[in-house]
Amino acid sequence: MTTQSRLDAMALRTNRLSVNLTVVGGVCLLAIVIVVTLCIVMRYAFDAPLLGFNEFVQLAAVALVMASLPYCTAKNDLVAVDVFENMLGRWGRFIGNILSKALSGGVLAVLTYRAALKALEWGDATNMLRLPIWPRYAILAAGTAGCVVILRPDQHVAHVLPLHAQAQIAASFAGFMLEPAGVSPVR
Repeated sequence: MTTQSRLDAMALRTNRLSVNLTVVGGVCLLAIVIVVTLCIVMRYAFDAPLLGFNEFVQLAAVALVMASLPYCTAKNDLVAVDVFENMLGRWGRFIGNILSKALSGGVLAVLTYRAALKALEWGDATNMLRLPIWPRYAILAAGTAGCVVILRPDQHVAHVLPLHAQAQIAASFAGFMLEPAGVSPVR
C-alpha cells in the first residue's frame, strides 16, 4: 500500500467519523427539542412538570456541540477572528494552525482524560436523575480528538514527491494554482 493510498484511506475514515458524529449531534438536537416541548406541555397543560429535564438538556447540549465540532472543523465552518492572518502569510497560518491544534488538543485531552477518570472513579452523577457524568467527558474527548485530527482540505498532503521531480510537482500544482495575469511563466 502506497503512502498516498494510506493517506486517502485515513482521510476517508476521518470523514466518515466526522459525519457519524454529526448524526449523533443531530439526534441530540432532536432529543432536546422533544424533551423541552414535552416538558412545556406537561407543565402548562397538565400541571405536572418533568423533574430533571434540565440535566438531560445539559448533557445533550454538550454532546450536540462536541459531536458536531469535527465536521464543522473539516468544512472550515467555524467562526474565526483573523487579526493576524494577513500578516502571517500562508506558511505562518499553516504553522499557526498546526500549533494551535496541537496545543489546544493536548490541553483539552489531558483535562478531559483526568476529569473523565475522576468522574468514573468517584461515580459522579447528576443530582436529580443520577445520570453518570463520565460519558459527557468521553464525548468531549471524541470531539476534541476529531478536531485535532482533521486538517482543512487546503492543508492536506496531496503528494510526496522528490525535489528533482519538477514535472510531477508542476502537474500537481497546475490543478489549482493559477498564473498571475500579465506574467509569463518561468521555464
